[in-house]
Amino acid sequence: MQTAQIVRPLGYQPALDGLRGLAVLQVLLFHGRVDGFRTGIVGVGVFFVLSGFLITTLIMTEIGNTGRFSLRNFYIRRVRRLLPAYVLALAFCSIALFFVPGWGTLRGALASVFYFTNWMLVLNPDKGLGMLHHTWTLSIEEQFYLFWPALLLWIASRRPGLAPQLAGRAAGALILILVFGIVVTLRREPSPQGENLLASLGGFEMLICGALLALIRLKGTLQMPSAPQPMADIAALVALSALAIVSAADPKSISLQAAWLTIIVSTSLLIIISIHSTGLVRWCLTRPALVGVGMISYGLYLWHFPIFYLVDVHLGLDHWWSVVLASILSFCVSIASYVFVETSFRRGSHGRLPAPQAGSLQRSP
Repeated sequence: MQTAQIVRPLGYQPALDGLRGLAVLQVLLFHGRVDGFRTGIVGVGVFFVLSGFLITTLIMTEIGNTGRFSLRNFYIRRVRRLLPAYVLALAFCSIALFFVPGWGTLRGALASVFYFTNWMLVLNPDKGLGMLHHTWTLSIEEQFYLFWPALLLWIASRRPGLAPQLAGRAAGALILILVFGIVVTLRREPSPQGENLLASLGGFEMLICGALLALIRLKGTLQMPSAPQPMADIAALVALSALAIVSAADPKSISLQAAWLTIIVSTSLLIIISIHSTGLVRWCLTRPALVGVGMISYGLYLWHFPIFYLVDVHLGLDHWWSVVLASILSFCVSIASYVFVETSFRRGSHGRLPAPQAGSLQRSP
């Protein structure tokens, strides 16, 4: 499969790690029951859109520049990036069951091992998943990673010159199908099962919208060399404000689809401005502390929920000091996980995979 170069490699973008950092902090503040953070869908949605954008950019750029892409190496890299920290967190939750007995965490462990958590919540909406309830988002992401890279590779292998256009049409068709499913579900009587189904469909919609953004950018449509810098900063600030409004809104008083659309449009705008702008917002997103939070965002998301859960059971999260304690513990464990577990398995003495071909991102999404 030989193709002409599609686009220059995106390379590592610290501002996107900063955006990831904002997203995971929003989720932490929501789970800490901090005023002004009434829903965690904003942080999760930013993750979804950003993940779809990055993975599609990585795959299509590598295919375009080298004419090939190894699904096997891609999935092995995913396992090395995600599994070590997850296994450690799972072991931690298993030990914690001696202090917080219950079947919820066991159900969550079984479902998350097979990345089935989101569908477990759809099938059994009245049964919680304990300390692993939050893995529903990771399940959606991994389900997306099972079919989307294979679909892109299949399209590129058959119509190399039209791969971005055909992949874009496929993404558009999938979005329409998901929107149809969401509309059908919304027309029914509200129920926990319906809400969980909507969450899964919305997650897939955001991932595919992020992928579509990457495909449009690869065609050169979204390059911004002539955009006035003040206008780019104003647009980014409007996007951040819109996300803050959704985060602070009562979930029962806002249309779910309107919230998702706001998250998709705002995140897409922030991604493009972060890549093609050099103004105030990019400067803020590239501050070392925020970039550092973004770099440990996977571990922080994975570890914070069981830690917050345990602190809530034993101390409660109604006091500022207990929220601060849970946050400090989450950061400490996440940093240790990143340094001694995640980085070790990805780059250390456990063996190396062949490096991604030219054109891939410097950091895996």
